[in-house]
Amino acid sequence: MLKKRKLNELEGKDVSAIDDEIGTANKDLEQQWEATRQELVSKYKLDDLSALSYDSDPHTMWKQWKHKLLLLVRQKNAAFDSNYVPSKKENNGEPLRQTAEKCLSNIVRSEIPVKILGNAPLSYVRREYPKKLQKILKTEKTGTVSSRIMASHSDRRHKSA
Repeated sequence: MLKKRKLNELEGKDVSAIDDEIGTANKDLEQQWEATRQELVSKYKLDDLSALSYDSDPHTMWKQWKHKLLLLVRQKNAAFDSNYVPSKKENNGEPLRQTAEKCLSNIVRSEIPVKILGNAPLSYVRREYPKKLQKILKTEKTGTVSSRIMASHSDRRHKSA
C-alpha cells in the first residue's frame, strides 16, 4: 500500500483514497491486537496475579513472578553480523553458578554488581548447532553438537550514591 501511495504521489495522482485504506487497515490491526490481548489476559488470568502461586500449582510458569529478574538474552558484536547468546564453556568440576557468574562478568561492566541466586537454573533449552558447524566440531574431536541455554535467577543491586 505504501509503495502504491508513493508511486501515485510521484505521478501527481490523488492519494486520499489510499490514505483511507491505510488508515482502515491500521484500525483493523489495532482491534485485532486488542482482542488478542483481552483473550490472553482472560486465558492466563493476567488481571489477577494474586491467584497465581507456586503453592497451588508447582508447575506454573508464575513461580517467581514477584521476584526481580535480570533477563540477559543476546548482544550484538561488531565483528559478528548477527546476534548471539553470550556463552562460556563450563570447566570440569566448576559449579554451574560460577560459570554463569564468569559469563556475566565478561559481558557486563564491572560496576554493575550481579549475583546469581541459587545453584540450579530455572530452565534450560537445548540448542543444536547447524549441520555445517556440527561437522567442523566433530572433525576437531570436540564431540559437541549442541549447547544448553540456561536461565537462572539473578539480583542486580544499585550502588548507593
